[in-house]
Amino acid sequence: MRILIAAMALWAAARVGVAQEGGVPPASGSVEPAVLTSASEIRSLPSETAGLGGAVELRGVVTWRSARRNHAIIVHDGEMAIWVTLLAMSSQWEKGLAPEPPVCEPGTLVRVRGKTNPGGYAPVVVARELEVLGTSPLPEPLRLPVEELLSGSMDAQPVEVEGVVQEVTVPDDAGIASAMMVVAGHVCRVDVERGTELDRETLIDARVRVRGALTPLFNLRSQLTALKLSSTGRDDFQVVRPAPADPFQSPRVPLGNLRKFSPASNPYHRVVTGGVVTFSMPKEFFFLQDGATGVRVSSLEAEVAVGDVVTVAAFVDTTRTLAALNGAVVEKTGRAEVPAPETMDATGILQPQFRDSSRRVALVDYDGRLVSLVSHVKRVEPLDDQGGLGVVAESDGQVFAAVLPSGVAMPAGLREKLVPGAEVRFTGLCDLTFVEETPKLDLIGITGFRLWLRSPQDMAVLRSPPWWTAGRLQAVLVTVGLVLALAMASNIALRRLLRRRTRRLEEVMRLHRDSELEFHAAREERQRLAADMHDGLQQLLVSAAYRMEAAAARMGEGPAAAKDQLTAAHGALTRAQSGLRECLWGLKQVEDAGEDDFAALLRHAAVTVEHWPKDLVMVEVEGEPFSLSRQVMGSLLLLMQEAVGNACKHGKASAVKVTLHYFPDRFEMAIRDNGRGFDPEHVPGTRQGHHGLESMRLRMKWLGGHLKVTSHPGNGTLIVCQVARTAAEALLPATGKGGQGEAMGT
Repeated sequence: MRILIAAMALWAAARVGVAQEGGVPPASGSVEPAVLTSASEIRSLPSETAGLGGAVELRGVVTWRSARRNHAIIVHDGEMAIWVTLLAMSSQWEKGLAPEPPVCEPGTLVRVRGKTNPGGYAPVVVARELEVLGTSPLPEPLRLPVEELLSGSMDAQPVEVEGVVQEVTVPDDAGIASAMMVVAGHVCRVDVERGTELDRETLIDARVRVRGALTPLFNLRSQLTALKLSSTGRDDFQVVRPAPADPFQSPRVPLGNLRKFSPASNPYHRVVTGGVVTFSMPKEFFFLQDGATGVRVSSLEAEVAVGDVVTVAAFVDTTRTLAALNGAVVEKTGRAEVPAPETMDATGILQPQFRDSSRRVALVDYDGRLVSLVSHVKRVEPLDDQGGLGVVAESDGQVFAAVLPSGVAMPAGLREKLVPGAEVRFTGLCDLTFVEETPKLDLIGITGFRLWLRSPQDMAVLRSPPWWTAGRLQAVLVTVGLVLALAMASNIALRRLLRRRTRRLEEVMRLHRDSELEFHAAREERQRLAADMHDGLQQLLVSAAYRMEAAAARMGEGPAAAKDQLTAAHGALTRAQSGLRECLWGLKQVEDAGEDDFAALLRHAAVTVEHWPKDLVMVEVEGEPFSLSRQVMGSLLLLMQEAVGNACKHGKASAVKVTLHYFPDRFEMAIRDNGRGFDPEHVPGTRQGHHGLESMRLRMKWLGGHLKVTSHPGNGTLIVCQVARTAAEALLPATGKGGQGEAMGT
């Protein structure tokens, strides 16, 4: 029957889709979705289907009500129970949109209308309407084995459990108290709505039966983690075996024998043991030590001090790897010396010696015992505003925490010494942490520890940290890295700037150099043209002027003679015009009468100048002649014409001897006249209109040679031109120096 009902519910939910409150009005021609009317139908829904919000109308009796007003109820429909949340109704009431939900004590018969919801652990009902119908008897609780309780399938069902109560908490602001029980070896918490009704003295250490709704604890993944019952009040508790009238009448067990084998054990009830207090946090916990065994004892009432000898009646904590005591009743019996701490290192604490090779039982362990070890501080963190301090330290590569409880005055200057890197001796209670390394072999592994410090005196600073701490070194390295990065970035930027500036400078220098070269080239070209015009055209013009003077002088002799002179003058001027054109175009040509011999070229030039006397120039050759470039011959020819012209015009010479010397490594041309000479130091220059000597020097400079002028008044003039053979034979490039290459038409 249940299976059929569940199948129908699933089919209806699939047809419904996402339902609204009270169900979705069906579309025209569609089937109206089924309304769920039993707890079993709702509980059988998958979580995804329950989340669709299917319509619910449920009738049943309230078995439990939350003490927090209008929070939740549990409704039993006669077959099963389900959790019903009233939070949506309470929210509407607080907003003034709906009446306040009625208060339903257990036994109230109600009708609930609402929708399904997946809930935190099992499906629940979100109530939209709650109607009180009357009263009804409560269903009988289920008495189930603990295995079925732990399965989680009985969520919200009324159950009854039996066990030993080990603790009853003080009720909170809502009046809810919790009773901690051990049921068949499992811890079960019972939340009691009217907790003020409970008698702690009667229940603690008593064996009781408790009725309530099973509401197991679950985690954020909806996984069951522990047993929990929700009960209404004192009436749900029944004492099966009362607790001893005197807690200290319980069996006495040495501190070192807790939870050890005994053929007559009394599990889950109090045991009596004792020892000396080695550490205390009043009304929370303290540590006892007896011989080589230390044990942590929890008590919300006891106020003991270090050095107190006490007897305790407490429950053995079954949840810890090493036995501890909970819910202790304490009786002070005296004072004693606290055992001296053992000087240890982290390795000795974490790796104790074992009895045999099975490594299951240690000869000695340091849990709950006073130890002293030297370590280095890693960081210090305040725990609260009341002076609590946590120091993270390292010893033998193991990091641990040393905890100083709140409310302890710190000596002046100590806090400032607890800096990272400081070497400190800590003395405190060792609290080990464990993990099951190999569950199949039942091996227990120690994973770490914590030290509980009794006072600031348990921290003795042995050595301050070196200035070069890891933090400072890291800061320096980071700073150096940043500086290097900035330097590299600056270097890159400077290189880029330098490249840009260099390119700009090169461009400026190139433009300057080009301008300068252009200037020098133009100046040298002007000088060359001036020399050509002076040495060539000047002679032609002089000849023309001479002829004109002669024609003027002979006008009286008759027309025929004048005509001859004027004809000669016309020819000279014509040649001057042609020479001027050649100079302007930079194409000066020298006719050599078809001769390649430089001496013959000079002799031919000497007889073609009409205003020079016949046999004025004599040319001689010394040495073995070699070929001269046309550039050299043209320049030297013009130089010779200028020298001979000066000798006739200024020196009044009657004879000029030109000697060509062909040496193995050089060529020389010497021009000697018998004129009246001059003083080279006082000769007029270009400013006075005399360009002869200057043009000679420039020509020799262009040829890469030398010019030497020797003259004395009354002793004639000697001009020596010298050119290296390599330069005389080769045609120089057409540059500012070698402009004559083009001038000679070569």
